[in-house]
Amino acid sequence: MANQSNRTDLLKRFVTLIDNAGYEGTDTLYEDLLCKVLPGRHDIDQWYHDVYSPLVQAIYSKTAEDASAHLERYCREWYAAFEHAPWHDTHHQGEDGSYVGYWAIEAGAIAFLYSIDDSKINHMVYPKDLVEYARNYQPSNKS
Repeated sequence: MANQSNRTDLLKRFVTLIDNAGYEGTDTLYEDLLCKVLPGRHDIDQWYHDVYSPLVQAIYSKTAEDASAHLERYCREWYAAFEHAPWHDTHHQGEDGSYVGYWAIEAGAIAFLYSIDDSKINHMVYPKDLVEYARNYQPSNKS
């Protein structure tokens, strides 16, 4: 069985689907998430939703402290910023609802890919354990 620890082949297949849907070269956050793993992506300065501004600012911050502050701000503003999303407030539906948790996975991805210090971020939507796991993951050499 092949080592599946770093399946950029699967990422390339997934990105092809999203790119072909019209997203290629249209959103800074999308491109900045991909360029760390897939070189040659587009360098653009626009994004679809203002809610993502702190995340984009975290990537391009001049100092590590500013990057961390922008990441923390994004997490703090995350839930309220998505009040019109179909999943918003689903935790109020009880056992009959579709709530599975609120996670700012994109914030964790940016922190991981851009080595942003998240040690002071203690917000319920921030996937701190997932980021820590990714940072410490050592793939097995077993096949």
